[in-house]
Amino acid sequence: MIDAGFNIKDNIQEGESTQRIVGDATVDVVAGVGTMAAAGAATAAVVGTVGLPLLAGAGVGLVASWTVGKIIDSNWGTSQSLRDHGKDLVQAGTNAVKGFGKTVAGWFK
Repeated sequence: MIDAGFNIKDNIQEGESTQRIVGDATVDVVAGVGTMAAAGAATAAVVGTVGLPLLAGAGVGLVASWTVGKIIDSNWGTSQSLRDHGKDLVQAGTNAVKGFGKTVAGWFK
């Protein structure tokens, strides 16, 4: 979640469009929520089913969170991470919707 705040600041300083700032922030928040959900699920599984002490469960959650974060932010044979691909996909989708909206609006001129 902290990443989203830093990236918003960076995008504003770089003069990015509002569309880009909101899209990037959305992807960052979703990635953060996914990472926390994976860590929570791993912790609950270890503490709840295996019965390990709470501290061990916290360690498992930490490792799960770190691992998911690395998967999301690593480049897998490409020049971009999964997070960056997600940001580009959101940008392309919003551009397509805007283009379609302009086309429809043009029908009524």
